[in-house]
Amino acid sequence: MELNLSNENFSVDEISKEIGISRVHLYSKVKALLDCSITDYIMNRRLKKAKYLLINERYSIAEITYMVGFSSPNYFSTVFKSKYGIRPSELKKNQAPSP
Repeated sequence: MELNLSNENFSVDEISKEIGISRVHLYSKVKALLDCSITDYIMNRRLKKAKYLLINERYSIAEITYMVGFSSPNYFSTVFKSKYGIRPSELKKNQAPSP
């Protein structure tokens, strides 16, 4: 999962092929273990990694967008705000050291 985080085309089909189980079986296993869909899990992993990068690294928001597998900074910003209640730019600005 972590190795393919930047691949915007990384999908449930790829994961199921990689681990050798059917897509349906993968959905049911993830739902039982994590109480969310595999699609939600992938999205949450991407957003969690993006939040870490915004707080701890000096990449631009556009760089982080592509590093975590989003195809558009605008879409990334919308999804990030929906999840965390704050835009990536606001989080990054709040983490900047004070002069």
